[in-house]
Amino acid sequence: MVSIESLKNGGVLARVTNFESESRIFQLAEDGKKSLKKLTGDLFNPHTLGYDARACFFEDDRLVLVEGQEDVVFLKHALEQLCINQEIRFFGYGAGGSGKIIHIATILQELGYEKICCLYDGDKEKEANVTRTKFLSYLVLVLDKDDIRDKYDAQKNLVKEGVFDKERKIKDDCKTWLKNLILEILDKIYDVNNAGS
Repeated sequence: MVSIESLKNGGVLARVTNFESESRIFQLAEDGKKSLKKLTGDLFNPHTLGYDARACFFEDDRLVLVEGQEDVVFLKHALEQLCINQEIRFFGYGAGGSGKIIHIATILQELGYEKICCLYDGDKEKEANVTRTKFLSYLVLVLDKDDIRDKYDAQKNLVKEGVFDKERKIKDDCKTWLKNLILEILDKIYDVNNAGS
């Protein structure tokens, strides 16, 4: 596996891809190394570059970057609930926060990943626009709600409206646009038209 400590201490990460009749080699550059250092300093999300996330360096293109682990879990539920019989591959258990998506995208772009989707919560439109501007070829989407699920405070007051309710079901008013969002990801990232519908 990729040793993050080695990379931080001057090691080189290169990725070789086959393209038609040639091989292409991509190597982590300075921006990617800076992003890597920012990602490894987070005490609250040590899993961001865990084994599941690092496994992507040995796989094909076509990854979806989301803010956190809840997004991964609930979006997998969404595929089931919307009867979409396709798989979406996520970068590990999420980026560990919306602000880290741009760093992971930087690393992936430098390593030659072309088919990437960055998915933000609805209250992160400004961050999504920065990512959209920096990565013109990547698909950057934003949920229609502030979060993937309803969030409550200690007094059980709704503080963030989400796509999913307390019972982990997609809200009725979210089903159509969420299905369209997932189909757009499948079409533009996985080249699957009208997936499972």
